[in-house]
Amino acid sequence: MDKIKNFAGKLIQKKYLPFWFFAGIQIIYHLMMREGPGTDAMWFFRNQLDAYSLKDYLTIRYQVWSSRIVIEAVLVYVSRHLVLWKVLDIFAWILFVILFAAAIPGEKRERINWLVVSLVLIYPLKDLDTAGWVATTTNYIWPLALGMFALTGVSLVLQKKKVPLPLFIMSLPAMFYAANAEQMCAVIFGICFVGILYCIFFAKRKVSTWWQLIVWTVFSLGELLFIFTCPGNSVRKIEEIRRCMPNYKTYNIIDKFTLGFVDTVHHMISSENLLFLMLAVLLMVLVFFKTKEFIFRLAGVLPVMFNVLLTFFGDAFERNFTKLSSLFDLNEIVNGSNYQLAYSYLPLLVYALVLLCILVSVSVISTSWTEFLGYFCLLGIGLASRVVMGFTPTIFVSQERTFLYLYVTIIAAIIFMVQRNIKLLLEHKNIYETLKMITACVLVLSIVNGFMAASAI
Repeated sequence: MDKIKNFAGKLIQKKYLPFWFFAGIQIIYHLMMREGPGTDAMWFFRNQLDAYSLKDYLTIRYQVWSSRIVIEAVLVYVSRHLVLWKVLDIFAWILFVILFAAAIPGEKRERINWLVVSLVLIYPLKDLDTAGWVATTTNYIWPLALGMFALTGVSLVLQKKKVPLPLFIMSLPAMFYAANAEQMCAVIFGICFVGILYCIFFAKRKVSTWWQLIVWTVFSLGELLFIFTCPGNSVRKIEEIRRCMPNYKTYNIIDKFTLGFVDTVHHMISSENLLFLMLAVLLMVLVFFKTKEFIFRLAGVLPVMFNVLLTFFGDAFERNFTKLSSLFDLNEIVNGSNYQLAYSYLPLLVYALVLLCILVSVSVISTSWTEFLGYFCLLGIGLASRVVMGFTPTIFVSQERTFLYLYVTIIAAIIFMVQRNIKLLLEHKNIYETLKMITACVLVLSIVNGFMAASAI
């Protein structure tokens, strides 16, 4: 009995209150969620086991449509049991946010936990209903949570800590599910591969201290090869080119990269998603604290200016700069049909300028090459996870849900920047308190908006 009381006492410590708050919000969200008859789960996935055995269904899907056979093996079952899906989805969200917070170093756990919970709740929940709650969460949130679990071991290795054998064993089935999603697979492989390079060339550690990274890298590489060699993905690509983007077959590698890059950065600075704006504002504030050089301060201001202009003053921008506004609305990539027109390059140049300014700002606030490379790799992996969508004709069909991994890396970057510069922020208490108040207001509005999104059908 005393052990139970002690355990219960630990759970209600102040540093754990953010997780209880988060769990309560998620329970309310899921109690309100409904699956409309037109969602992927209701009209398709839930009916498949009535017509096929699981083995036959997965064989057909592998041959003609998708490499996500691990995910779909779960999806066709939970689509028939919505209460089970809600329980598992709540667990996935809580697992993700706890592991996310645990991966952030620092002694002020209550502050870290509140910051993680707040930023995750600011992520727009409506982005996960684009194909219905069940299909979208099993394809994105569950791989994210299980991928985070697998990457917990990677974090321990990089911190020169021992990876418990049970954790290593459990990380493999978790990675088996998570890496079945193409974006998560690329993220896991990228992080593990960069981790190996770090251990070899920077830390210069013995292989015996990081051999688990080799296992995880090979495992995720195997999933990548499975994805690239799946015949169903090729069949699906041909069908979706015909249905979604007939001119896609004329694109070369540069065109596809440009498509992914332009669409990704355009979304970040003009989609009304507040996470990128919060990153840009934090960077601007820190740059102003750390330097008085005009060129560096200008680099800190420009991403905020473009974001505010295109997001919150879009109507005024359109009225006063009609031609320029229409160019950004079209968001057309440079290709064989317009490469000779100078104005076609303007959106690409603006988006490249925004990223360059972010890169310059990160270099200003970083105190070492290691810190700079950490931010660069973190944001680079997140950006690449969305830019790679340019290599599929479903880039516009998949909609906002494919930005999930990018926004997770943005959240991580914000938290690390706050952690690394907390003393500097506290020295400017008025600005620090203002940022806290704005974040709290945005959090309240985001939760209310989440309630509305969850209750909509």
